[in-house]
Amino acid sequence: MAQPASGSNNQPWKKPHGNAYENKVFSVLFLLAISLSSCVSKKVLQETATRYEGELAALRDQVYAAQKEIGSLNLQLAERKGANSALTEVQDKLQSRIDALEKELQMNSSQAQNQEKSLNYLIASKDSLIAAQQTAIEAVREAIRESAREMDAFAWVLRDSFQRHPAGQWEVQAREGQVVLVLAEPLLFKPGVAAKVEPQGLAALKTLADVLARYPSLFVEVVGHHDNQPLPRKVLADVWDYTTQRANTVVRTMIRDMELSPGRVLAAGKGPFAPIQSNETTAGQAANRRVEAVIFPSANALPKNILELLSR
Repeated sequence: MAQPASGSNNQPWKKPHGNAYENKVFSVLFLLAISLSSCVSKKVLQETATRYEGELAALRDQVYAAQKEIGSLNLQLAERKGANSALTEVQDKLQSRIDALEKELQMNSSQAQNQEKSLNYLIASKDSLIAAQQTAIEAVREAIRESAREMDAFAWVLRDSFQRHPAGQWEVQAREGQVVLVLAEPLLFKPGVAAKVEPQGLAALKTLADVLARYPSLFVEVVGHHDNQPLPRKVLADVWDYTTQRANTVVRTMIRDMELSPGRVLAAGKGPFAPIQSNETTAGQAANRRVEAVIFPSANALPKNILELLSR
């Protein structure tokens, strides 16, 4: 290992020779020797000089050891300063990384808060939209229920009003939101007749017209039906035309004599193509010869109401 540095410079340490301190010591010894040469013997002077030389050598060794220790301490101090510098550099780097991470964390936190606000806003908007849609759906359901209640009320009034007419010649039915008044052939027409309604048939049609007048939002379709047997006489081209003629006669009678608005009624014939009983029996054939008045709400009324409800 190299010798420690002496003093504040970094040069290798060398054992001092003839420095000021030694010169001073020798000068003292020389003066002392001269002063004592007249009082003591040469032997005593020699012993004294030897003793001082030994002490001086011991002092030199102590100085050397002290300087060596100082050099070692300086070396340790330099090493520790270097370690401290490295540690400080590492600490600075770590602090810079910590600062960067904290900044990144703050940015992420801010972004997360903004995203949370946006998400909460979207959720609130969707909740509001869902609530509005549920309200609209419930309103539509209520409109449908109201329409059904109106038809139920109409059916009850119609059935009650027809109690004065011959039993077994009419029937009030409910079919898929519609009310159907079934009028048997004997109530309206004589067999083979399509152009004239019988008096009891006129009374039945007047009852129907009176009830319809109380429900101006309802419409009626008059449909003629027949069995699959040939007509008793050649009155029209076929049974289909025959049933259509009967429906037209009913409609014209209600419009002309009972003040039913032409915009609320229409006529149709289905011939033998919609039987309600088997045509294999006489009773079934009689049941199939009929005129039906199909009563229903306006085709546009309920959808219009629903669209109005959905647009709110």
